Amino acid sequence: MYLLIERTILSYRKIVKDVGQMINKNKNDENLYIRTDNKLLRYRKRGNGIKNLIFIHGLGAFTEVWNPLMNALDEKKFSMFSIDLPGHGETKFNKTEMKDFYSEKGPFINAIDLLIEEEKISNPVLVGNSMGGGISMLYSIFRANRISGCVLIDPFGGNTSIGVMYRLMSARPINWYYRRKTPTMETILAGWKNSFSASNPPEWLIQKSLEYYSDRQNWESYFDLVKYAVSIFGLRKKNLDKIREQFSKSQIPKIVIWGEKDKVLSISEGQKYFSGVKNANFVVIKDAGHVPMIEFPKIVADRINQFVDSLTK
Repeated sequence: MYLLIERTILSYRKIVKDVGQMINKNKNDENLYIRTDNKLLRYRKRGNGIKNLIFIHGLGAFTEVWNPLMNALDEKKFSMFSIDLPGHGETKFNKTEMKDFYSEKGPFINAIDLLIEEEKISNPVLVGNSMGGGISMLYSIFRANRISGCVLIDPFGGNTSIGVMYRLMSARPINWYYRRKTPTMETILAGWKNSFSASNPPEWLIQKSLEYYSDRQNWESYFDLVKYAVSIFGLRKKNLDKIREQFSKSQIPKIVIWGEKDKVLSISEGQKYFSGVKNANFVVIKDAGHVPMIEFPKIVADRINQFVDSLTK
């Protein structure tokens, strides 16, 4: 009889624990929004630790690309925030704002400001991939007093050139042709394949991309942003050079994580630039492509843990 009661109690505790985990999971997956000036900014929050991380995705991506990495990080240690940048996911923006793409008053810098103010985030570490890495570099120049460090994952800004696919997609005839097509599973898969090296793009990523790009405004914004992003390595290269020069002198602690087989941004160019950047540690992820936080989330999580721990020593 005693064993039966004990087993019943243990079963009840397990049910309560499982329900609690389900509630927490749903809460972690909840979409949160900031409304300002008739705009809607989407973000997600996970964890309740005292160390704050803000995740900034790359061109054409969205907040969910960070799920594998956030799953690999300790929710008791970190409070983690991921955001849909303007023109991505559920966050819209006007074409007229694109001229401020890489400026202090631009929509991306403003989006991070709004998130920090909304959640009252203290001394966060910015974690940015690709274009999000470039934005993190820029933010650390303009808002050095607001952050405690940067994790740059295959970042724009570490290079002065960009991969062939993006250059082709920015060409007017090709850009015009694809932006008028209806996005399909095949076109989205082909686009993401360029960012992977050690594996194929996971199905959840393709499905989520298709969901967001079914919104015509998102699809057209992507091709507008491709043109603008590529122009930063060409027509607007003086702006990029200025950012690189300022960032190289920044005192903000930083770690650079780069996929060994990145086909979008050259690792050799990245190593050359960051060798002259203050307080920068360069880490290579073997076999990884442009998005190592998806292909090797545990390895990237371990590096972030080590970096954050070093900031308090």
